[in-house]
Amino acid sequence: RKKKKVLDEPALTETEEYNLFNDCVFRCLQQLMHTLPSPYREAILLAEVDQVPQKELAVRLGISYSGAKSRVQRARQMLKEKMTALYHIRTDG
Repeated sequence: RKKKKVLDEPALTETEEYNLFNDCVFRCLQQLMHTLPSPYREAILLAEVDQVPQKELAVRLGISYSGAKSRVQRARQMLKEKMTALYHIRTDG
């Protein structure tokens, strides 16, 4: 039986590792955003994905500016709690 020759894959650079990690985290966050209750999901998607400024977000959602800020902050907190519950992320340092 012949052994298959295994090609060594080149090691990732620090930048490639960083980008790979960020892409993975972004995909996880996108999936988790869709599990949020509708008002929070809509606010976080507009604010973080579509980059809608919070003053415009308030107008689009028909709520006060402070209400829009609070909704986005609460959505971020909910995502953080979900990420913490689902994933163990260890960093160097």
